[in-house]
Amino acid sequence: AAALEVDLSSGITGDDAGLRAEVFGPNYYPEPPLTGWWALFFESFKDVTLIILCIAAVVSFAVGVAEDPGHGWIDGVAILIAVLIVAVVTATNDYQK
Repeated sequence: AAALEVDLSSGITGDDAGLRAEVFGPNYYPEPPLTGWWALFFESFKDVTLIILCIAAVVSFAVGVAEDPGHGWIDGVAILIAVLIVAVVTATNDYQK
């Protein structure tokens, strides 16, 4: 306490607090930079499950179109829509935190 020039019973005075704030800066942690929604959206695709689902969607789309060009694409597109819904919900949930 003596090295910091502080009285243990009363602490520091208001004038001393202002002087210390000028010398040492404010006593708070800076807020981390906010991550944008689009960054969170693209970051959600780093999830292993979504990567596997994207691969499955591409394979399903290719096989479906090769076997039935008229309706074979539906399964692959449905999987991609599900992946996009999960990515949007994940990004929105993380953005609100």
